[in-house]
Amino acid sequence: MTEALLLLVAGSCLMVSLFIVWRLIEQCMASGFADRLMTKVQSALPHSIASYLEQLWLRSQQNDSTGSNTVKTQSQWLLQRVLVVVAVSVLVVIPQPNNQRLLVILVFGVWLLKRQQQRRFWADQIERQWPATLDIYAMLLLSGLSQRAAIYSMAALPNPSRATWLLQRVQRDIQTGTDLEAALKQLSESQQSVWIQHFVTASIQSLRYGSQLAETLFNQADEARQKQIIDAEKRAQEVGVKLLFPLLFCFFPVTFLIILGPLVLRFLHGG
Repeated sequence: MTEALLLLVAGSCLMVSLFIVWRLIEQCMASGFADRLMTKVQSALPHSIASYLEQLWLRSQQNDSTGSNTVKTQSQWLLQRVLVVVAVSVLVVIPQPNNQRLLVILVFGVWLLKRQQQRRFWADQIERQWPATLDIYAMLLLSGLSQRAAIYSMAALPNPSRATWLLQRVQRDIQTGTDLEAALKQLSESQQSVWIQHFVTASIQSLRYGSQLAETLFNQADEARQKQIIDAEKRAQEVGVKLLFPLLFCFFPVTFLIILGPLVLRFLHGG
């Protein structure tokens, strides 16, 4: 009982410590000095490493699992990761009971798994919502709006979906001085979805050559819906195979035990 109480107190102190560390990380991210320091560190890195970190930052910005409208600079993003690694390393390395060290590792692992699960959830949301987003965008283009105006109108929609939120990020890049083609390329680099790649390619070709975009987007939306239907049918066909294991090893043994158990016992006792 005493050990359990001590473990509970230690866990509570650990959670408070992690909260304080996280608040310190946020304060450091808001500091201009820390931002300038990380910028100097980035400039000292080899070009290949700096380019890789930039790609990770762009992907993190577009795949932000919280859906927040707050945009982190690359220096702030890198500083947050460095401080998290340092904080967890210190909590693991400092002398403490094995139970506390295990609790630190467990909390950090759960946080990573939850974040990865949220990323997959948002990616699935984007895939499902993308055809409807393309339809709305194409109708705005058919009404006579340019691509810039259509993206601005999509960004101004109330209660945006996750797919529409991607276009909001494109609009935000445009407002910070990035031209439309570069903003679309950043979207393409940060997203792995083939449908977003097709959308960006068609949009850039329309910007360069003046080709009709609305009809192309309608066709892309139809293809995406057909692909979703095919995937849903494929998952439905796989349900029987996935149910085979629990049926054979969980449901059937219990059923046979309930049905045949009394008969076997009666036979063994000569009844």
